Amino acid sequence: MKKLPGNLYHLFYDELPPEHYDRIINPRAAWYEVCQHYVLDTGSSCGFNMFGDDIQLRSRWDNRVVNDTGRYARKLKGDIECGNVVYIDDKEVWNSSRFAFYINEIGRLVSSSEFNFFVLGGSNRITDYYEQAIRSRGERPRPLPTIRSAGYYTPPQHAQAAKRQLGTLNSRAVGRLLAAGGIYNQNVEGFAQTAKQLGGDAAEGFTQVVNPQSIGSLVALSSIAAVTRMAGGNIANMKSLEELQHFLGTYKGDKKLLNNIDVIKMDYIQRPRGELVALRSEFKNKAKGNFLRDIASHDDIVTRFDSVSRERMLKGLNPEGWEVHHKLPLDDSGTNSFDNLVLISKAPEHRVFTTAQYRVAKSLGESKTVLWPVPKGIVYP
Repeated sequence: MKKLPGNLYHLFYDELPPEHYDRIINPRAAWYEVCQHYVLDTGSSCGFNMFGDDIQLRSRWDNRVVNDTGRYARKLKGDIECGNVVYIDDKEVWNSSRFAFYINEIGRLVSSSEFNFFVLGGSNRITDYYEQAIRSRGERPRPLPTIRSAGYYTPPQHAQAAKRQLGTLNSRAVGRLLAAGGIYNQNVEGFAQTAKQLGGDAAEGFTQVVNPQSIGSLVALSSIAAVTRMAGGNIANMKSLEELQHFLGTYKGDKKLLNNIDVIKMDYIQRPRGELVALRSEFKNKAKGNFLRDIASHDDIVTRFDSVSRERMLKGLNPEGWEVHHKLPLDDSGTNSFDNLVLISKAPEHRVFTTAQYRVAKSLGESKTVLWPVPKGIVYP
């Protein structure tokens, strides 16, 4: 069988490396790409070749429209929908609305969404092909986890900005992200192993932030609760961490890359219990609803949420799948003022932030200096 042209792969016949399976896009996006970049045989007889000469890459000046009713087009679209044929996007920044799968921290292929639009067990079929591809290459290790830019929906203008932003990250910057992730998640050794596996500049970037010597602006371990468990007496380069505009956290054991954040160094002072209870009650009964009503007509909200969600907000209710989050925690010096609140997607963003913040706070005494990741803006991501 002749190989399919361009970025199309028939998984039964083509040898797609396991490392590329997290670049498979969902069937709807794949068919759109086919219609944009390929020319298909429009014949309706039984005597055409199912693959090979019946599909060609479209030339720049060819503006013919793909005929969905042709037998070849119907067959190809059906194979895409059931996972026999896939389209590989090796350029776009990973996001869960476009890419059908990701590779988790133990090298397993996982569906990005409960609804990825494959039919007839297509998602399971692709997962089986992935495991088969790993077995066929013998003792070589499983692929590294997918570094994901978190977000189940990102408006086009934000997606392009994120793409440009991530495009500036070299492997050394990725190493710094891994170091920050290790510190925030109390697992420096685990994140160090990932940096070591990446090698080269990534490992060097890791040691720029976490190393045995004093480099740049350093703070003693005894005053930084978030790094007290670092092995080997390592010290964190606080200036490097505070300059990061990204955060590498975890959600259900998988690494998640969050963009557009601030890293704040602050003195964490736990509030008296009575004062904390009063603030939480105020937030639940008044502040949260007022905040939602206040931002319901904001341009960022109007462009991102449908009328049903905005109507809920005008009633003081969360949109489905979203939470109101305190940037600085009420446990410390945070307040219920609107500039300390953000509407944030429940999963994975809110859970990534709350998990990291809980891990930082749980080992605190009455007062400690900590690094605190804070989402920017009124809505995140």
